[in-house]
Amino acid sequence: MGMAAGLLDLLRQQGIADWFKALRETSVKPPQTVSLAGKSQILALQLERPTMLHVRTSVPVVTHFLVNGKSAQTEAHLQGANINLLAPAGSSRLVLRAVGADNLSGVANVMATEVTKLNEGAGPEVLLAPGSARLFSFEIGQRTAVGIGIRASSDIVRSTLYDANSTVQAQGVVQMPTLQPGRYYLAIETPADTAPILVQPIVFGLSKPDTRPPYDILRRYVEGKNADAIIYDPHAVETPPAAAAKVAR
Repeated sequence: MGMAAGLLDLLRQQGIADWFKALRETSVKPPQTVSLAGKSQILALQLERPTMLHVRTSVPVVTHFLVNGKSAQTEAHLQGANINLLAPAGSSRLVLRAVGADNLSGVANVMATEVTKLNEGAGPEVLLAPGSARLFSFEIGQRTAVGIGIRASSDIVRSTLYDANSTVQAQGVVQMPTLQPGRYYLAIETPADTAPILVQPIVFGLSKPDTRPPYDILRRYVEGKNADAIIYDPHAVETPPAAAAKVAR
């Protein structure tokens, strides 16, 4: 039974390998428009640095994003693809497969945006179009806890923190992960069925002494409506309880 199952797995793997080799492969260097044909097609990427890819098609497709050493990211796009992918430095592939009995047609538009570096404190304000994403990065030199917040004009943005190998470290508009030394990438994405959204990331804890505010202060920044949403002095000395009571009298 075990040998039969192993043989079946081997045949499946060989079949997948043969199917993959038979696909039409196109080398892509964004920005680029690629004509689509056949049942499936591979878009091969060779990037110098991590990049946020934006892929759009006008026909329904199933996508498989393949990076060495990682599980494939597979999604169905029945209204046409409108996806944002964090592509690592080096080689990666995006397989586009026709839905049902149809063939691929039309084009795939492949675009990319460069990474914006973040420093301690508030980052730049960016207006994101519907279905778009922006990639930010920061570095830390030693193991430390980092406070991350995303301030936005709508509460439907998605935010994900990745390490240099594109492995997810944390998610959410408020994050407080403890990170190892290295470079990290923060992706902020908006849904396709929304109006343009103004977003602004904030990062605390990159410098010493620790300037990372408490979680509730970071949450107030994210939920704030004006520039005074966060006022935090990490060096402020709290008034002793006895002194506070004396002032109250």
